[in-house]
Amino acid sequence: LTGTIRDLLLDAGFADVGTCPAVPPPGAERLDRWLAEGLHGGMDYMAVRPEERKDPSRYHGTARWVVVAVARYPAAPLELVDGKTGRVLRIAAYAARKDYHQVLRRRLHRVRLALRARLGLRGRVFVDSAPILEKAVAVHAGLGRIGRNGCLIHPTHGSWLLIGGFTVDRELVRLHPPGPGGTCGECRLCQVACPVGALHGEGILDARRCLSYWTVEHAGPIPREVQAKTAATGTLFGCDACQRACPDNRGRGTGEPEILELGPDPQLAALTVEDLERIDAGEFDAIFGETPI
Repeated sequence: LTGTIRDLLLDAGFADVGTCPAVPPPGAERLDRWLAEGLHGGMDYMAVRPEERKDPSRYHGTARWVVVAVARYPAAPLELVDGKTGRVLRIAAYAARKDYHQVLRRRLHRVRLALRARLGLRGRVFVDSAPILEKAVAVHAGLGRIGRNGCLIHPTHGSWLLIGGFTVDRELVRLHPPGPGGTCGECRLCQVACPVGALHGEGILDARRCLSYWTVEHAGPIPREVQAKTAATGTLFGCDACQRACPDNRGRGTGEPEILELGPDPQLAALTVEDLERIDAGEFDAIFGETPI
C-alpha cells in the first residue's frame, strides 16, 4: 500500500514522498511558545485550534498515518523593471506562477480519490493553508530538516519546495527515517541575509519583522519603517533573501519543475512596473487571479 501511494504521487509530479504516524511531530510544542511570544504578528488564524495544528489525528479523526509530498518550483523571483528609473521590484519565486494551493490540492485529491476507489482508503488532503504543521510533519516523515530560516530543507532539493499531503485511515510503513532534529550547525548566512533581522535562529521566525509577512499576510497600511525596507530591497510581494543565502540551495531550484503549472508564467514575466501602475481592478484580477497574489 505504501509503495502504491508513493508511486501515484511521484507519477503526479511530486519530487519526493514521506510517511509517518498521525501523532504530534517532534517540536510541535514550539507552536505554543511562538504564539505566546506574539511572533505570529497579526496572523490570528495561527492561534485558532492550536491543538489540532499540532496533532494530525485531530485534523482528521480517523487518521492513522500521514502521507507528505513535496513539489519543486523554480527559485528565480519575478523581477519587474521600472523603465524610467531602472529600479527593480521583486515578487517572491513561489508567487510568480499558478497558485500552488490549487495546483497541489487538485493533484492530491486525484490521488486520494484513486486510492479510495481502488482500496477503500479514506483520508483528508492538506496544503500549507490547512491547520496542520506541515513542515514539522514533513520532517517527521523523513523529508528533510528545518533550517535556521524556518524552511524545510530537503537533502536533495534544498528548500525550493511546496508541501502537501493527506491523512489515511490505514497503517503504512515509513519510506524514510525521521529527519534530523537539528538545524544548520554553525551556519548563519540566512540570518545575515535577512534585511530586517526576522530570524531568531533555530528555525524561529519573527513575523512582526518579516517582509514576507508585511507584503503578503498583513491586511492594512504598512508602517513607514517597513515601507522604507521594502523600498530599499525592492520587495513587492514576499521575500526570498533567506533562501537565496542558504548553502543547501546552491545549484538547486533550477530547471523545469515536474509539475509544469509550477513553472514560470509568461504573462507575468512580461510585466513592468509601469504596467502595475496603470492597471485597474479588473485587469489586476485577470493577470493575478490564478496566482497566490
